[in-house]
Amino acid sequence: MPAIRDPVHDWIKCSADEIKIIDSPLVQRLHWVSQLSSVKQIFPGGVHTRFLHSLGVMKLAGKYMSHLLEEFSPLSNELRTKYYQLARLAGLLHDIGHGPFSHSFDRTIYQKIYGVSDGGHDFHRLKMIQSNFLKPLIQACGTGTGHGTIEPSDLIAVWNSETEEYRNASEEEQNWYDIIRAIVQGPLGADRMDFTLRDSYFTGTTHLGTIAATRIISNTRLLEVDGKIRMHYHYKCVLDNLDTAIRTELVDAQDSVALKTHYPYYSGLEELID
Repeated sequence: MPAIRDPVHDWIKCSADEIKIIDSPLVQRLHWVSQLSSVKQIFPGGVHTRFLHSLGVMKLAGKYMSHLLEEFSPLSNELRTKYYQLARLAGLLHDIGHGPFSHSFDRTIYQKIYGVSDGGHDFHRLKMIQSNFLKPLIQACGTGTGHGTIEPSDLIAVWNSETEEYRNASEEEQNWYDIIRAIVQGPLGADRMDFTLRDSYFTGTTHLGTIAATRIISNTRLLEVDGKIRMHYHYKCVLDNLDTAIRTELVDAQDSVALKTHYPYYSGLEELID
């Protein structure tokens, strides 16, 4: 199985079908989209990319789903394979819509296109995964038969429960979309865990606090509540990590003098893009 070396997660193993998506031009362009944009003016080491981050989220999302399914039996092997793969794809492609300079592009170009002040990349990614460049590659990641198929509509339903794709899904499918959404973009999801680990690593601020990703994932369970399957965390694990996050924010606040450099740069950058 192909693997990509990563300084945060060591080895990120990928299937042959995932490699085809990773090698596609729409994903490869993320090599040139900075994760932290202008923050590197304050922390010169913060030059990592959306490409690396997307790979990290894919790995953590797959690790999450694999752990949750280990102790959950009422699901066919076909659906287990589908939802595991769907979680990884949702992680890999969650940031694919980002333009140059990340959120600065949102507040300028995407704001004019989609009419939203921020988050335009979330709208643009829907177009990208439905394009002829990515759609067949996404479909190839499914089992190709019956309930095991994977479509761009599955990803759309995972990312946003307000979409037609989510509303048109069965109640059981919606339940699993909700679980994968929590895995990828929840408060303790793969997205936040990876950028916390990655940003602190590359900016040289791990001493300020980070996040215990393996402990969080291993203390997660699927339990049925009111007829629906939901993700649950062990309360002590959550409290410990919230405490670390709060202490980290307080330390960061003490370093707010850095904003004197960061915000003028950010504002000037957005004026140039606009």
